[in-house]
Amino acid sequence: IEHHIDTEGYLPVLRMGGMGVGPTFAFAMVAVGMAQVAYHDAGGVHPQCIQGGGEYMTSCVVPADVQMYFGSAKPVVASTCSDLGYEFVEKSRVFIGADVYWRGGAAAHKAWAADFAQSHPLGAAIINQSRDGIPACKTSRDFTWAHDTVAGASTTVALYDASGAFPECSEGPSSYMINCTLVSDAFFYFRAVRPRVSFEKLCADLNPRNELVLKADPVFQQMAVYWPGGALDFFKNQTEYLITHGSLAPFLDRLAKGNSACV
Repeated sequence: IEHHIDTEGYLPVLRMGGMGVGPTFAFAMVAVGMAQVAYHDAGGVHPQCIQGGGEYMTSCVVPADVQMYFGSAKPVVASTCSDLGYEFVEKSRVFIGADVYWRGGAAAHKAWAADFAQSHPLGAAIINQSRDGIPACKTSRDFTWAHDTVAGASTTVALYDASGAFPECSEGPSSYMINCTLVSDAFFYFRAVRPRVSFEKLCADLNPRNELVLKADPVFQQMAVYWPGGALDFFKNQTEYLITHGSLAPFLDRLAKGNSACV
């Protein structure tokens, strides 16, 4: 049995703002009563499945695991990972009450992890930051998260996917984009195949088709958003994404509020 994280009857929220519900509430009544809960991508894009007790998964893993949420085509909860065809790999190093399973087993996991670490060097820090902002995830261990400004605040930089797979491009003051957006906009970071900062070229230079669609993002307010094809294509993409990711805005809002650089 699979349960969508964002079920019908809960208010979907576009990236441009508004109020909504986090991913926990949509399946809390189902998951809490289950001895074990599996969280995986029913869309088949992300090869991971993470499993743990119903209460821990509901209160910690699902609302905190930004990589799983934004990296999946269709994030859902189900019974157990092994029943879904995943192989056990290891105890989670991030969520201590959960186990990690993988399609293809340990060898496939090792290869994927090495590639991801190279293409997304901030990935672990962003996931840890998200986890540490959820009270139910707190442990006796102390975690630190640090990042450095690499350019002056007056310099405008662009964030984009160097692979071209994810079309969004954004611009803003360098200190804000690097210390806030790059590490808290999980929507961009985990959807991009090769997230990069451009100091020399801005969005219009990186892709002549890029058009300004948001002068000020409602969550990351010092950031302007560009999209090839303009506003109609942008909002169509957002609407389609919300079918499987209705908790987009609450997720990003929590991450931004937990980062002092975003204030």
